[in-house]
Amino acid sequence: PGGTLARLFPPAFPDDPEAEASYADLVREDLVDGRRERLDLVLASLDEPELDDARALAWMTVLNDLRLTLGTLLDVSEDDALGRPDDDDPDAFRWAVYGWLGWLVGELVEALEDTLPDVADGPA
Repeated sequence: PGGTLARLFPPAFPDDPEAEASYADLVREDLVDGRRERLDLVLASLDEPELDDARALAWMTVLNDLRLTLGTLLDVSEDDALGRPDDDDPDAFRWAVYGWLGWLVGELVEALEDTLPDVADGPA
């Protein structure tokens, strides 16, 4: 898929359209179903005063998906990540929300750090 949701479904085989189409046919439905399940967990927990690990992980993932989507709309690059738009920028509010979502996802990562799987920093 292209457009705004492209960041949520990055290509596995960007240089091979045929392999990419086959891969997408295999996994796309599962990826969408997983996102729907996490969104259902978030919606079901809106009024809960505390979140268990599964719901907190769902919140983290849904908020990060929102952040990625908003970043795509803003055309965020690595150079933009630390910058702050001018107050008269028509997208200033979106940039503020983007920054807040990044902070919130970071807070959830810290809260869940003991439950998240270990991931290698580089190639094995």
